[in-house]
Amino acid sequence: MRTGSKPIEELRLRYAELVKINEAERAAMKAAAHAQGHFEGLAEGWSQGHTLGLREAIADLCEVLSIALTDERRASLGAMTEVELSTLRDAIKRERRWPL
Repeated sequence: MRTGSKPIEELRLRYAELVKINEAERAAMKAAAHAQGHFEGLAEGWSQGHTLGLREAIADLCEVLSIALTDERRASLGAMTEVELSTLRDAIKRERRWPL
């Protein structure tokens, strides 16, 4: 068996290059996944913050307009989505009362 022959050495070098490329691709994919997770986390945090802000805005409107914010209404607020809260806030601003 011949050792150190040129074709075998070329194969070893090519294999080493492929391993490096594969490692670089894995690192790039990992970085991309991390970035995606980061942006998804930011979007989720923003949405939760916006929802909380809408609940507070509705409570403030109720206080200023002397609208009773009963436990039942507070529970409803806690269960509403961002879109529902925004719609409720707009209705309270427009009607100056809790919508029926």
